[in-house]
Amino acid sequence: MTFSTRSALRASMLGLFIAQSIAQNSSYSNSTAKLEPCAVLSAAAANGITQFDAGLAMACLQSIPVDVDGDIQEILGLKVLSDLAYLKDPPPGYLYPGVDILGGLDSILTGVQAGAYKSDYDVQLDLYKLVTSAYDFHFNWVPDLVDVFGWMREGRLMSLSSDSVSLPEVYDFRDLHAFGPHNFSSSSYTPSAVTHINGVDSETWLNEFAALNPWDHDPDANYNNIFVNIPRAAVTDGGGGSYNAGWLYQGDDTVLTFANHTVRHVHTYARTSCDLSGVTDGPSFFRQCTSQKHSTIKHSEGASRVSSQNAYTPVPTADSSLRRPEKYPQPFVSTSGMTLAGYFSPDQPDVVVVACPSLNSANNYDFQNAFRSILATARSVGKSKLILDLRGNGGGTVRDGYDMFKQLFPSEVPYGAANLAAFPLVNALGDITTCQMAIKNRTDRDVTWIRDYDVIEDLTISLTHYGSWADFYGPIQRNGGNFTNLKRLNLTDRYSLVEPVYGTCAVFAELMKSQAGVHAIAVGGRKQHGPMQWVGGSKGACDVWMGEIAFSALHALDVATAAQLALAEPYTEMESVKHALTRVPEWGRYRVNFENNIREGDDSMTPLQFVYEAADYRFFYTSAMILDQSLVWQRAYDVRWNNGSCVSESTGHPSSVSGKLMEL
Repeated sequence: MTFSTRSALRASMLGLFIAQSIAQNSSYSNSTAKLEPCAVLSAAAANGITQFDAGLAMACLQSIPVDVDGDIQEILGLKVLSDLAYLKDPPPGYLYPGVDILGGLDSILTGVQAGAYKSDYDVQLDLYKLVTSAYDFHFNWVPDLVDVFGWMREGRLMSLSSDSVSLPEVYDFRDLHAFGPHNFSSSSYTPSAVTHINGVDSETWLNEFAALNPWDHDPDANYNNIFVNIPRAAVTDGGGGSYNAGWLYQGDDTVLTFANHTVRHVHTYARTSCDLSGVTDGPSFFRQCTSQKHSTIKHSEGASRVSSQNAYTPVPTADSSLRRPEKYPQPFVSTSGMTLAGYFSPDQPDVVVVACPSLNSANNYDFQNAFRSILATARSVGKSKLILDLRGNGGGTVRDGYDMFKQLFPSEVPYGAANLAAFPLVNALGDITTCQMAIKNRTDRDVTWIRDYDVIEDLTISLTHYGSWADFYGPIQRNGGNFTNLKRLNLTDRYSLVEPVYGTCAVFAELMKSQAGVHAIAVGGRKQHGPMQWVGGSKGACDVWMGEIAFSALHALDVATAAQLALAEPYTEMESVKHALTRVPEWGRYRVNFENNIREGDDSMTPLQFVYEAADYRFFYTSAMILDQSLVWQRAYDVRWNNGSCVSESTGHPSSVSGKLMEL
C-alpha cells in the first residue's frame, strides 16, 4: 500500500476553486469573504462547487446567532411529546446507560435562557445528541441545522474475518477486490488492516464513533452500521456506512494507519441541498436554509394497494429478466424495488433463500404476492428448508410482516400485543376519537386522523373488543411510568384507507421467535467473542412522526366537546409543537416510538426494546462473503443444519431459542 496525494491535491484544488469564485464575484469584498464563511460558501456554490471544505462549512454553522425565543419554543414542543420512563431507568440486561431525556431538555433550555450557547447550531447539536443518546431507531430528532450539511468521507470501511469465526480486522473497502474470491490476496498487492484511526487504536475509535452515531439499541448493531451494508445498498442509495456519511462533523481529515505502517489521509467534505444564493452571513444562512418557512403540518398517506391477492402460483426457477442486485445471484422472484427476492442455491439443493432488506414496499399486495410465489415455487421443486435474510431491514408496514408470518405458519394466530405510554395528550385524543367513531363513518377522509387512536377497532389480548377508551387507557404503572392496557391488531376489520407504519421487522421477528421457535443468526458485530443480539434496530411496535400527532391533535381539538377540551387543556396551545416541527427538514426526521412491543405472558409488560435477546448463532463476514452474498447464506446453512462452527461463546445464551428462551 502506497500513500497517495490525491486527497491533499483535491483539497488544494477545492481551495483554489473557492478563491477563484470569490475573486470573480464582485458582490463580495475580500474582507467580507474572510470574515463571513457562509459568504465564501455562497460564492463557491455560485461557481458550481458542490463539495465544500468541511471546516469552512462548520465555521458557517458556528456563525449563526442563537435564536433564543425560537429555541425555547422548540424545546417546549419537544417536552410536550415525550414520555420515556424506561429510557431513564432501563432494566438489567440493557446494554446502554439510562438517559433522562426530559431532564436533558431542561438543561438545554436553561443554557439557552442563560446565554450559554454561542451559536444556534450548538443548541440544535445538543438536542440531536440528547435524542440519539436514547439509542432508539424509532426516536429521532434531526433538526435543520444538523441536517443542512452532510459530512462525507472519501472512502468506506469493512470488517472482515479470515475464516468467519476468528476475530475480524478492519480494512479500507477499496482493498476488497485485492482479497480475491477465497479470503486471501489474489495479486501482488496484499491488503493491510487498519490499526489506528487519528492516532487512536482502531477498535477504540470505532466503538466510540459507533456510540456517537447511534440508530440502534444494540452496540453490535451500531458497530455494524459503520461499515458497508450490501443488503441495504440493494434497495436504497445508502449502504456506505456511517463512517462514509453522517450528520456529525469530525474534522477535516481522518488519518488511517495500517498494519504495514503505511498511512492514508481521508478527506472530509460537506454537501448541502440548500440554495445558497444570496447568503452573506450566518443570519442570512439561517433564514435561507432552515425549515421555519415550511410550517405546514402534513398528514402522510399509506402504501398503495391493488385490487386482489394472487393464488399460490409457481413460477420458473430462473428468470434472467429480473433485476440482479450487485454481489447477489440471480433471483427467480422479486418485487419491483427489490424489497423481497427469492433465490435458489446450487450448493444447497434443499433450501430456498428469501432476502428481505425492507418491509416498506410501495405496494402491499405486490410484496405479499411475491412471497406467495416464492413459497409456491419452492414447494413445487421440493425445497424443505428456508433461510430468511433480514439484514439491513428497517421495518415497514405491519400487514406485510403479519402476512409473511401467516403464510409460513397458517395455523398460528399472531399475538403481537402492544401498549402506549399513558399521558394526558394521548388520553384526550383517544377520548375524542371514541366519540367521533360513534357518529361518523370510520372510512371518511375527514376522520383518517384517528388511525393511531382507533382502539375500538383493536382487540384485547383475549381477542375481544374494548368497550370504551377508558377501558383501554387505564393507566397501569410500570417502571415509574404510566402505560395503557395491552391491545392486539384486528387485521380482519381494520380500515385500509391509511396504512399504519410499524416497526414491522421487530414485530415479525418476535412472532417468528416466540410463537414459531425459529432459530436466528447474527452476522458481524464488535471484535469480541460472545453472543450478539439478532434484532439490532428498534424493537418498538409502532413509530409515529410528530407531525402525525400534531395533525391529530389539531383536528381533534376542532371537534372536541367542552368536557374534552378541559381534559386536553394542557395541549390546546400547539404553537410550541408546531414550532418544533418547523425545525425539521424532512417529514421522517422527527418521530417517537408510539407503541411498545410486549411479549406474550410477560406480566411485567417490559417493552422488548429493553429486553436482551441473543441470536442462536453468530459468525463474522469474510471478504468472499462481501463479494458474493450467496456465501453468507451458505455459511448460515452450515451453522444451522450442519453443526458448523460459530464465534466462540456465542451459542446457547438463555435468551435464545436454542438456549431454552429465558423466562421473563
